Amino acid sequence: MDAKDRKIEQLEQTVAAQQAMIETLLMRIEQLEAELAKARKDSSNSSKPPSSDIVKPTRPTGKRGRRKKRKPGGQNGHAKHTREPFTPEQIDETIEYELTDQDAGGLKPLDQWRT
Repeated sequence: MDAKDRKIEQLEQTVAAQQAMIETLLMRIEQLEAELAKARKDSSNSSKPPSSDIVKPTRPTGKRGRRKKRKPGGQNGHAKHTREPFTPEQIDETIEYELTDQDAGGLKPLDQWRT
């Protein structure tokens, strides 16, 4: 055999090894795609019952995905419902508290108070 024939034989072996590697990789890709498709199945895109969904779907994020929080308080236009204050006859005991400046911790006294 001359150098040309040896080079051809070496290249044929390289091609055969690469072909075997390609087939192995293609089989692995098919296996991974099947696993991915299986992992993406849930009750919304298959015939599985909803109880078989293990993980809750993630909430969308971004401008349109955020849920708006309601403002606190009642609805506009509805009457306010408050509890009637106690009358002086209903009060049987009064406790007065005196706070030192240290206990008050930055609180400021008010001129008005209510029972």
